[in-house]
Amino acid sequence: MEIKIKKGKTAAHSPSSLEMLISTIDQQIANAPHPYATDGFEAFLGSQLSILKNRGRQYIKMQLNSIEFALPLKNAVEIGYFPKITPLPSLPPWILGICNIRGDIVSVVDLKQVLKLKLKDNSPGKYLLMIKDKQFSTVIMADKIAGIFFEGDVDNQVQKNQTKNEPFSHFIKSTFVLNQHPIHLLNLEVLIPELAIGS
Repeated sequence: MEIKIKKGKTAAHSPSSLEMLISTIDQQIANAPHPYATDGFEAFLGSQLSILKNRGRQYIKMQLNSIEFALPLKNAVEIGYFPKITPLPSLPPWILGICNIRGDIVSVVDLKQVLKLKLKDNSPGKYLLMIKDKQFSTVIMADKIAGIFFEGDVDNQVQKNQTKNEPFSHFIKSTFVLNQHPIHLLNLEVLIPELAIGS
């Protein structure tokens, strides 16, 4: 008796469940918005993307004697309360000493003295703000850390000569006006080297 075997499609010609799944995933990836493709990313984020683009650089705002100052957020690496300070001899009066911030030993600066502001209660401030550039880190003290704002949020920006009569004008890059209040942008290219020389 002869047995006839019905030949079907080989596995090579019929897609397996795994192949179908991979094909489906590939299609979904192809249709997903690419993070560098503007049209797809805007469709994904909606109107938020254009808002974020237009707001510009971020700055951190602080108060010294009720005067508002700011510096680029990218230069601020730590915010906290008054640190435990170890005083050292033979330092300029505006350097309060050194402290340990997460394993880094850094100088602590009374920014009010550097900016030649009158000391109301002999307090350098109760909040620390650790700032840095490519080569130097230090802690400055502030009375209040007043939040973060975007460059695009400001009402307008005026040039340095608007603060020429202020004792701290040498350290100011420009002045923002935000909600009708002036905020003086510190020029870290001038300030940090001077702090480094004193340390």
